[in-house]
Amino acid sequence: HVTVLTGDSKDPVLKNATDCALSIASDLVSSPPPYHKFVGGTAAKLQLVASTPNSIAVLHFKTELWDTCAPSALIHAQGGRITDLFGSSLVHTPRRSTRMGNVFGVVASSGVGGAAGQVHDLLCAKMRRDPQAVEQVLGKYMRGKGGVGIDG
Repeated sequence: HVTVLTGDSKDPVLKNATDCALSIASDLVSSPPPYHKFVGGTAAKLQLVASTPNSIAVLHFKTELWDTCAPSALIHAQGGRITDLFGSSLVHTPRRSTRMGNVFGVVASSGVGGAAGQVHDLLCAKMRRDPQAVEQVLGKYMRGKGGVGIDG
């Protein structure tokens, strides 16, 4: 089964992303059904992704670079991936325009070729097509750029 790790955020975009991840996981692996586990703390979620096969974590928009830098290395070493909510790599450099926060959210998945990696890809693609997610997360960076949507 696929384990979907989240916090208890009430943010509507994160709630939608969590629901989408669970639905995608259910479609990919019908039995047993995906397991939704609430875990406190960024490091705890990312450590579980690095050590638990077929796991994916959806994190909020207020994590900082230092929350994800070392865990990213562990996840990559285990064959997993960590991106923003839309599938772009996290940028760990102090010269970013968004300062030190992972303001586009974080999605991390374990292992290559497993169901969690497929959920990761499909979830990020769905979030790129979701006008509410794009507007809420990227809107202030896109003002005057010709509309909402980042697949095109």
